[in-house]
Amino acid sequence: MRLSFAQAADALTQRMVEAAGINHESTVLDLGSGRGLACLQIAQFTGAACVGLDLTPGNVARSRELASQHPELNLMFDEGSFTSLPEVLASARFTHIFSAAAFVHAHPELPTIFANIQGLLASGGQLVVSDFVAGFGRVEASAETRLHWYDRTSVPCCLHSHARWTELAEASGLRLLRYEALDEHQQHGYLELAAAARAHGMFALADSYRWSAQAVRAGHVGMNLALFSARGGRLAGSQEVNNAAAASGGAAESTTVVGLAPELDTKGVGAIGSAAAAQHYY
Repeated sequence: MRLSFAQAADALTQRMVEAAGINHESTVLDLGSGRGLACLQIAQFTGAACVGLDLTPGNVARSRELASQHPELNLMFDEGSFTSLPEVLASARFTHIFSAAAFVHAHPELPTIFANIQGLLASGGQLVVSDFVAGFGRVEASAETRLHWYDRTSVPCCLHSHARWTELAEASGLRLLRYEALDEHQQHGYLELAAAARAHGMFALADSYRWSAQAVRAGHVGMNLALFSARGGRLAGSQEVNNAAAASGGAAESTTVVGLAPELDTKGVGAIGSAAAAQHYY
């Protein structure tokens, strides 16, 4: 099944939600929440409370505007970095931490990021993340990959491989429950984007996406979906979560940690066909 850019993004969010077993009793922290769409979708899909954290003031302002348009949902957004957490989160604990296409900008800081996550998860809580990686790291990134992927996306070269990324997460104390390499979907997405850009006369962009697809095929660039659980820690009481929510201008429910969902079919996740959105895709 072919999906539009927006549909593919929604499908990936929903699969991450299902993989982590997020439900109406969950409290979720979205790291690198952008304009708040993932938090909105999580709350709409499940009824969970969702806190979004983003470094960009404009994104936070747009997210808060989005939350004001949906008063029936438990949404709140704060400005801050996941490498240096804001004070408002110091005493908070969450059943789930969610992040999509955010850690890619800070791979040198992954040990700090994973350590921060470990401290924010309730005992038995789960991290579900989709990130970009350096593929399977078989060979060094080529000049074409550096030009057409790293330079185009403004991501410093080079990212950690699938294996190294997972090692860093586990070194923080997180326990791996599930790992999926989405490279094939990513490659398909770039080819879809190349065709869409060419159809709209964006020939230089089309060539860049074609080279990006080749970078994935060569193992220079990849994409993952990973699920981890916290080791140790303490279960968050409702007062702890409510204190953080109140400081953010909202309220959150008490939490329940749930288990790993069954395996999910990820076909179609990478099928993207919107040339308008193509310029903003990695």
